[in-house]
Parts: sequence; structure tokens; C-alpha cells
Amino acid sequence: LLRSPETKSFNLLEVDSTWSIWTGIINTGSTFQATCNRCDSKADCNYHGTCTDDGKCVCYVSEVDGYPLYTGTHCEFSRPCIRLTGSEGGLWDIIPMEIKDNGFTTWKAYGRAVYLQISGGDITTPEEDGVI
Repeated sequence: LLRSPETKSFNLLEVDSTWSIWTGIINTGSTFQATCNRCDSKADCNYHGTCTDDGKCVCYVSEVDGYPLYTGTHCEFSRPCIRLTGSEGGLWDIIPMEIKDNGFTTWKAYGRAVYLQISGGDITTPEEDGVI
């Protein structure tokens, strides 16, 4: 691996200083420790949920709509919007999915929540391309 000093250039040919080269030698005496992806306390759940006896985070739920306020294995992600309102007056609701062990999540595509058009507005997907 090569490393240059900090630069503002995005062109490697313009970086004209000394580069460091890592030769693959690891210091002896270094230690590495891996642990299971389990929680032991609220801190492991980012203080956005509780840790169960079996080491899983259960994210806090909104008292208003019953949906979790955070998602993710360790309640690390803010929940997405539950309802979207389009410029043409359309309403889009998030598609929830119950999970036996973790309580709740949403359908996702490319890491983003999936929504279902509930009413009104302009349908932006041709009917022949729509998912039923």
C-alpha cells in the first residue's frame, strides 16, 4: 500500500512528494480481538433501545404511531419518514415488515425504504413496469 502526504490535488501525477510504502510487516506483539455482534447494555444499542437477555437490541417504539424510532441491528439508523406527500397531492406510505426476532423493519431497495402509493397524485411508473 502507498500513502502520500496530505494534498489538495486529485491527480496522482501532481503529487510530487515522498510516499510511504507499507511492506506487509506487522509488529509482533500486536493483538487482534473479535467479538460477536451482540449487545450487553443500552450503550451497545446506541441508547436508542434496550438489550435483551439473548444479546439483541430492541429499538424504542413511537407512542404516537407504533413504529420504531430507530432501525438496524444496534438501533443505529434513524427511521425513515412513515408517509410522503407528493407535489401532486399523492400519499405514499412506508411498507413495514414484521421480523420475528427484532420486531420491525421496512422493505428496502438499495438500502432505502420502499413506499407504496396510497392515493392521488401522478403515478410515475408506467403500469406495465409496476410491481403488483
